[in-house]
Amino acid sequence: MSFMLVAGKIFRCAECQKTVQVDYEGGPLETQIGDMAVSRQLEYSEHFGQPSADPYEEGFYLYDLGACQECYEKLVSADDKERYAQIFDLISKVETERGQADEAISLMADDAIGSVTLSLTLQDISKAIGASVYGTLGDKHRAATKMRRMITGFVQDHSNQIEAYILEKTFAEDPIKQILDQYRDETLQPISLLLSLLNITQGKSFQKKHTNAVENLNDYIIASTMVRYPVDDAIDEVFYYPVEYDVPNLKQYLELKACNSGISVRSQFGKKQIGEIMEKLVMSA
Repeated sequence: MSFMLVAGKIFRCAECQKTVQVDYEGGPLETQIGDMAVSRQLEYSEHFGQPSADPYEEGFYLYDLGACQECYEKLVSADDKERYAQIFDLISKVETERGQADEAISLMADDAIGSVTLSLTLQDISKAIGASVYGTLGDKHRAATKMRRMITGFVQDHSNQIEAYILEKTFAEDPIKQILDQYRDETLQPISLLLSLLNITQGKSFQKKHTNAVENLNDYIIASTMVRYPVDDAIDEVFYYPVEYDVPNLKQYLELKACNSGISVRSQFGKKQIGEIMEKLVMSA
């Protein structure tokens, strides 16, 4: 069960137990928050209680445990507060730039991938797999049906390498290369400063959240059906949440490469189509 009848949220300070209750527009609505989140919220409800006597009918208030502004000020040194604020701002800045780059790339990805894929040569395939195509397939003059079976098997065995090569080549050519170059120019300094700060804090930081902010309530999926809006007069306070970053993985993500772009060759070309392209190349060589 990943849906829950959600009426709002209760922000609770884990230090002083202060709470801020926020109602959502539309009142109690079935909202997909994920199986693990449902289980966790039921445990919180059993421990902390709910505003209504029958939340299954009147809606649950989701608990969000963090540190209120007052406790955050006491828990964290002035130097660390400054570092954490910088880390938060830098990540927000770079993620915004990354989002804009991702969107621009996705708009032209299909055409660019198509152009690269349809212009593949046997030399390209050999580079992709790190070996000669003919050395792998043998004599191209063998019976056509047998050659087709061998090419099908070849593509099955080497599809990941071929697709990675197509992406790398696509990202190395304009217009996508121009987008990447611009992204790297604009984020080089912020990423460098961010990694330097995270090195000082050993990957630890705090994220802040406004109690009246629009929020996607599913930790793993982003969709309009999972987004809830606080009522217009919702209290605006700030709560803080400890986070620990896997710095090498964060660095790789923020650098934006073909391998972590989220773009897939298979959105346009499946193994069958790549096999057909290869068959034409082999038989016409």
